[in-house]
Amino acid sequence: MFETVLIVLIMLLAVATGMVLAFLTLPGVWFMLVAAIAVELVFPNQTVFHPATLITLVVIAILGEIFELLASAVGAGKAGGSRKSGFLSVIGALIGAIAGTVLIPLPLVGTIAGACIGAGLFALFSERLIERRDWDQSAQVARGAALGRLAATFVKISIAIVVGVALVWAAAVP
Repeated sequence: MFETVLIVLIMLLAVATGMVLAFLTLPGVWFMLVAAIAVELVFPNQTVFHPATLITLVVIAILGEIFELLASAVGAGKAGGSRKSGFLSVIGALIGAIAGTVLIPLPLVGTIAGACIGAGLFALFSERLIERRDWDQSAQVARGAALGRLAATFVKISIAIVVGVALVWAAAVP
C-alpha cells in the first residue's frame, strides 16, 4: 500500500514536471516516460506499467516528435513554399523558441511565440532571398510555417496530457 502511494506521488510529480517541460516545447513526454521506466526499475517487485502500455506511449511520443519536426515545413509547403523554406522554417522554429524564451519573459508565451515567429521569419527570408518570390507569396509561406509550428505545439501538449493521464492512471489503478 505504501509503495503504491509513493509510486503514484512520484508519477504525479513526474507528470507535472513533464507538462511544464512540454509547455516550454522541451521533451516533457520523454521525461514522463523515463520516470515511468525508472519507477519500474526502482520497484522491481511491483509491475506498475504493463509493457504494452509503455510501448504504446513510446510510439505515441515518437509520432508526436515526427509531427512536431515536420509541422512548420508542411505548413510552409502547403502554402506554396519550397523545400528549402520548409527546412529553414524548422531551424527558425528552434532558434525562435530559444530567443523567445529569453526575449519575451512571459512563461510559455515567449517560447511558443518565438518558435512561431522564428519559423515564419526563416520561411519568409528563404522565399524572398533564395527563391526570389514576391512579398505576398513569401508572406503566405511564412504564415503557413508559423501556423504549422503552432499546431505542432498544441499536438505535443495534447500528447503530453494523454501520456501523463495514462501513466498516473496506470500507477494508481493496479
